[in-house]
Amino acid sequence: MQRRTRHLLRPSLSSRTCAEDSQVRPCLLNENCFQFQYNLTEWSTCQLSENATCGQGVRTRLLSCVRSDGKPVSVDRCEQRNLEKPQRMSIHCLVECVVNCQLSGWTAWTECSQTCGHGGRMSRTRFIMMPTQGEGRPCPTELTQQKTCPVTPCYSWVLGNWSACKLEGGDCGEGVQIRSLSCMVHSGSVSNSAVRVDDALCKDMPFPDGILKQLCSVPCPGDCHLTEWSEWSTCELTCIDGRSFETLGRQSRSRTFIIQSFENQDSCPKQVLETRPCTGGCSPQARPAAIRQCNPACRKPFSYCTQGGVCGCEKGYTEIMRSNGFLDYCMKVPGSEDKKAHVKILSGKNRPVNSKIHDIFKGWSLQPLDPDGRVKIWVYGVSGSGFLIMIFLVFTSYFVW
Repeated sequence: MQRRTRHLLRPSLSSRTCAEDSQVRPCLLNENCFQFQYNLTEWSTCQLSENATCGQGVRTRLLSCVRSDGKPVSVDRCEQRNLEKPQRMSIHCLVECVVNCQLSGWTAWTECSQTCGHGGRMSRTRFIMMPTQGEGRPCPTELTQQKTCPVTPCYSWVLGNWSACKLEGGDCGEGVQIRSLSCMVHSGSVSNSAVRVDDALCKDMPFPDGILKQLCSVPCPGDCHLTEWSEWSTCELTCIDGRSFETLGRQSRSRTFIIQSFENQDSCPKQVLETRPCTGGCSPQARPAAIRQCNPACRKPFSYCTQGGVCGCEKGYTEIMRSNGFLDYCMKVPGSEDKKAHVKILSGKNRPVNSKIHDIFKGWSLQPLDPDGRVKIWVYGVSGSGFLIMIFLVFTSYFVW
């Protein structure tokens, strides 16, 4: 609603009453009633100071008052109604100056990634000294170059294989092994084999003299010989249901006697163990079999899971253990005669005094089995003869009666 009023200026002298001093009518938007609001223009372009082409500048916008029917009116109309007025009418701006990318010169080529042979690479680099600004020339994406190195020959010392054990004055016992050290050249290519050249082309010899010579031994008939020590096992404590009640554990390693002669098997120990103190936790292998099966499973020939929860060997076989305490394989107690190893010699306690006489009568032994477990030929002959004698006695008894 709209209301208008008027004031009495002079009262009437007659009895006539004055006309009404106020009137009211309905408010019709954009006909007799209007609303007002501020109107802002968009920000202007960055305005620079006189004669400047780039750098700091100012952006502005204009403020006006608009009636609800779109007609611009004086800003006073909006201010009279206490409308919220925008605060910022100008802001700082920057016009970037055009700067082309500036690069440093290339560095020197690096050393080859390989000292010799094929496949080596060299590289060099340059750096951005001034980045691009505005619409200047952009910087390149590749700042590193690479190239293949020239192929150069490779010289290196190569150790040969150990020779057979050389003995002096006998067919068994202690001896010496030697191997050669040669200067070889190759190009680094897989297809190119190494060629021996003059030793002067290689650098100083990197190996001590002892690397070319070592002691060895050839087991004598009837001797027991010993394998090298295995690696130390993991540290183990005495555990109950997988929990340890000790602070000091034990490590162990073993070496096994390999029997060279079947007749000498009783004079050779089965296995030598050595232990030392250590610190560590309980091993899963120490848990009782009632709460744990053998893990890994015992799949080696002639092996089985023991009550202790570890793999063992059947009767007649010796356990050969790995460094981690697991079974490696089962070895037959009467060792085969074709076992060869670089080992320390331990003479048999029951070795015959005269080995030549022993060798003569060795073939007349009444053992029914060979050292490898096979039945000897004469056993088959004796069995066949016995069978024929039994048939002859049966027929003889029949004709007599």
